[in-house]
Order: sequence, then structure tokens, then C-alpha cells
Amino acid sequence: MAFYQDQIAVLDLILGHRIAAHAQCELGPLREVLGYLDPVGIFDRLERLAGADAAQQRQGGHGRGARIDQLERLTRATAVVLYTRSDGGSNVCSGTLLADADPETRIPYLVIAHHCIPDQARASSVETFWGIVQRLAVRPRFAAPERVTGGADLLSAHESIDTVLLRLRGEPPQTAVFADWSARLPETDTPLISVHHPHGQTAKIARGRVIHYWNCADVVYCGANAETDAIHYFGVSYEEGLTSGGSSGAGGFSG
Repeated sequence: MAFYQDQIAVLDLILGHRIAAHAQCELGPLREVLGYLDPVGIFDRLERLAGADAAQQRQGGHGRGARIDQLERLTRATAVVLYTRSDGGSNVCSGTLLADADPETRIPYLVIAHHCIPDQARASSVETFWGIVQRLAVRPRFAAPERVTGGADLLSAHESIDTVLLRLRGEPPQTAVFADWSARLPETDTPLISVHHPHGQTAKIARGRVIHYWNCADVVYCGANAETDAIHYFGVSYEEGLTSGGSSGAGGFSG
């Protein structure tokens, strides 16, 4: 696990018991270490896209600048959400800032997983961290993220679909993006992309396709009086990247 504070990288290594006694750790140059902390390669991938974009423009093509812009917008719409449990411990999830019907407003609606924030007590403890990835076309400068405190109000909670809608009490930074959304169920084979923060780390990318649908009973996370024949979840087969603890709450975007 890695996190950043005051431009210092802190790296925790978790090793299996069979290799822990014989493991040796050697830190290479900073650039190489940053590569290890970004195993899914968001920065390398964006640099390649930027290079391909420039090459296509030199050849008279349309380029892929729109793809880079999309990834940057998704990153700016996603926050690390820190919350405190009733036992005093803390965890992190990802949260996605949602646009409302009026494009001129900046009401900070945040969608997150129910298993992260199931009640108002946890919602009141919420802190969000923005701008962990500040510039996506080059390798990042790990400045401290923008922190928004004050908690949130829980507006809607649905255990059977593992979804909660919050309204942050603090104002997100001006650089934050409010993501468009749809209530329509995606069809099978729909390509999806998610930008998320596993374990509170810098943004990672996961790409995949919808492959099947689930009832909440299939994942053993149902609310009271959940419909036994309803579709509560869709399954995604990853083609690139993966998710992990702390990724919950990140959006799945088509395109």
C-alpha cells in the first residue's frame, strides 16, 4: 500500500509468510519507484496516447486527445473518501461526484458504496481528498491532495444495490468535475471504464465489459424486502487493470 503526504511516498509491503523471512527490499531511482506504485500504468498509458495523438496530428489524423480528456475528467470526478467506523477505526473507499439536472449548479452529490457508508454516523465522519492525480499527460507531481472536511448528509441508501447518495457539506475544489450519469441498465458486452483509488492510492484505470447480471442474493448483500427476481448488480470482466479494496464507489462509465 502506498500513500502520499507532503510529497513523501510511504510504501507498505505485505508479504506472504513463506517469503517474508527471506525477502530483501531495495529502492531504486525515484522514477522507477513511481512506476512500481502505478502498476496499472495510468501515466505511461496516457503518455503513449499523447504521443500517438501528436503523431497522428503530424500525419493529418484526428488523434486521441478526446480520450485523454475523458480520462482526466473521470479522474477529477473521483475522490478518495476517508471515513471512521463506530469502533474508532478508519477505512477508505472511492466516491464519484455526480452532476444534477442543472448544469449551472455545483451541488456536491457523491455516490459511494453502501458497505462503505451505510448510515449517517459514518457519513458525518467523511473526509474527501481530491487532485491526487493533478496532471495526466505527464508523470505526476505528488503534491498533497486537496482535502475537504465537514462530513456529508446521507440522502438515500439502498443496501440491495450497495449504493448510497451523499451530499457533501464542504465544497469540492474548483478543479473537480461533476460526472454525467444514467439510470439505464447497461446491456451485456457494453465496454466500461472506471477510474478508482484502491487502498487510497493514486488513480488507477480498469477497463472491461458487462458480461452478466446478478440479484443481490447472488452476492449475499441484500437489504430488507429485496425483490428476489430483480437485477441489482451487473458483472464486469476486466480486460485491462483490476479493482481492489478501496475501489468501491468508483463509477463505471461507458465509452
